[in-house]
Amino acid sequence: MISNGVFNLTPRKPTALAEWFRVLKPGGRLQIADIMVEKEVAAAAKQNIDLWTG
Repeated sequence: MISNGVFNLTPRKPTALAEWFRVLKPGGRLQIADIMVEKEVAAAAKQNIDLWTG
């Protein structure tokens, strides 16, 4: 399973991870590519979709 740029947008991260591992077959792998920030993102920036899309 591959997640590319979705996990950071998920408000309930523990729930998302639990669901991903639920659907993986035994021995399956999860690969995540995402954006990380070092400080809090302003609320206005979170609401501006143009800042988060290419």
